[in-house]
Amino acid sequence: MEVNKKITKIVVNKEDEITDVVAAIVDSVNQRIVLTFAEDSDLLISPINLRVILETADEKEKLLITQIIKNPTGVRNASLAGLYVTESPNLPTEDMWEDEEINRTKRLSQQNNRTTVPTKLEKEQDTRQDIPQTSNTSDFQKRIDDAMKKTLKEDKHMDKKDDEFLIAVDSDIPITYENENTENISFQKEDHKIDKKGRKNPLVPKIKNFFTKLKVKFSSNKIYPIVLISVVLVAILSAVVYYFTAPFVRVNIYIKGKEVSIEKVFEGDQNIKEIDFQNMKIPIKKESVEKSSSTTISATGVAYKGDKAKGLIRLTFKSTEGCKDVEPIQIPAGTVVIAKNEGKSYTTDSSVSVQCNQTADVNITASEVGEEYNLPMGTFFVVQGFESEKIYGGSSQEIAGGTKKEYRILTQADVNSGVESLKKNAYEEGEREMKDKSGGTWELIPESLNSEVLSNSIETSKKIGEEADQVDLSLKIRTTATFYMKEGFDNGVAELLKKEAEEKNLFEKENNLELALGDDISKEITVIQNDNNGVKVKLTAKASVKPKINKDEIISQLKNMSWTDGNQYLKNLSYSEKETEVEFNPKNFPDKLKYFPKKQGGILIEVKETF
Repeated sequence: MEVNKKITKIVVNKEDEITDVVAAIVDSVNQRIVLTFAEDSDLLISPINLRVILETADEKEKLLITQIIKNPTGVRNASLAGLYVTESPNLPTEDMWEDEEINRTKRLSQQNNRTTVPTKLEKEQDTRQDIPQTSNTSDFQKRIDDAMKKTLKEDKHMDKKDDEFLIAVDSDIPITYENENTENISFQKEDHKIDKKGRKNPLVPKIKNFFTKLKVKFSSNKIYPIVLISVVLVAILSAVVYYFTAPFVRVNIYIKGKEVSIEKVFEGDQNIKEIDFQNMKIPIKKESVEKSSSTTISATGVAYKGDKAKGLIRLTFKSTEGCKDVEPIQIPAGTVVIAKNEGKSYTTDSSVSVQCNQTADVNITASEVGEEYNLPMGTFFVVQGFESEKIYGGSSQEIAGGTKKEYRILTQADVNSGVESLKKNAYEEGEREMKDKSGGTWELIPESLNSEVLSNSIETSKKIGEEADQVDLSLKIRTTATFYMKEGFDNGVAELLKKEAEEKNLFEKENNLELALGDDISKEITVIQNDNNGVKVKLTAKASVKPKINKDEIISQLKNMSWTDGNQYLKNLSYSEKETEVEFNPKNFPDKLKYFPKKQGGILIEVKETF
């Protein structure tokens, strides 16, 4: 059924019964209804069915236009029943709706006139066609009877040249109507001795046997008993058809999903080609890639170059105990002498021997370059390794000639910083390349991704300590990673989760209940071991699991059960706190006559999930 803001379109299929059409008209929220017969339908072979449909629309104050595609007989019967008919597949125009509004007004006016001032012939026909009805007669049955009466009332203008009538049951009944244009239009009622599922109606053979033998010719004054009998037969057949076609059962089964989780450890194996869920082994592979990388780094070390200050100092060996038997002090070349007040260090250029209580001159050179090593004459010096009170010295002239200039040199820190930068870039590039190796079969384990600099691959254009501003740096980096096979993994995880749920019997059912997983499966893969001893992968997964309901199987079971047994069977199909609901339609159907319909579409199963 297609619905827009103003029009409800009802498409009638071959399997649809008149009750389906009537219910659709009653349930329509729109005033305008388009009834489309795109296929051959049993409803088109009789104006009675179509008259019931029209009266239902009139009672519900709805405008009804019928589309009948490529079915001339159906068009004639629909027109005969009073329906507004179009053979165009397009939606009706506004003019067509206005015409139908006028037709509906005329029909209602005629009905009111008949109700207030019935004709003599109508009174006689109403008396002869009066059918006793019990209090349990349905609205649908009343519509059938009323439609039959109105059809027969319209027959008062039929040609009565023939004085004889022939009644034949279970065969085509020729009926001729005369419309406003005096054009004879005929239709035939199809055989209903077999229902849609091929089951024989036990009432039809008995009625057929009776009236086939009856085949009697009546005179014109016996027309009314025949009409009365026909109405009674139609009522009986309608009641039988109603009993087998009207019932409809709706079943609501409520289920509630439950969470199931697993934690499994798989041993990686490079020698297998598919996941072994029984022995908990998973195919793995290791990939590596080497990348050469280079960059230019800046030297940040600071060094100085220039001249060292030089000068002459006079050393004094002073002994307060006399010099008898006292050996001279020998000071070798390279001995450090320190300008005590300035804290500057110098070294002797040559060895010198100083006699007791005498002096000796020796040339010295500053330990570093720079003007700060230039000292004035008379600077006091001590000799490293000797007592300053025993031997000391002083500059007899200026210590001069020291100069200094700053420059940049390459340091180890500069190289290490450049290596780390190259390693980071190579790691990102290697990760992208490794992901490209995954394809659709393998999955990269992020924790296994590793990049390292190959030993002895680091090269610089300058040696460490050399003067430089910019230095070329190159190296090689190897990136390695481990992959696990993901093809078939998701299905295997789903099976493990279902198996876990079945073992825990989450729904407490004794029978072998088939379970289905929800779409919210979450899983996490981590490497818990990746060394020379092997690879182990841990899987953590969880999902919502719920019973798998086979609607066709349930319907098949119900069709072979009584109303009591079927309800007990459905009561056992409880998978949540909310019990299964069974709704029988029509509501006023006697409880003792309720059953599960065997017709196609007679039972509707709906599975609803609760939270």
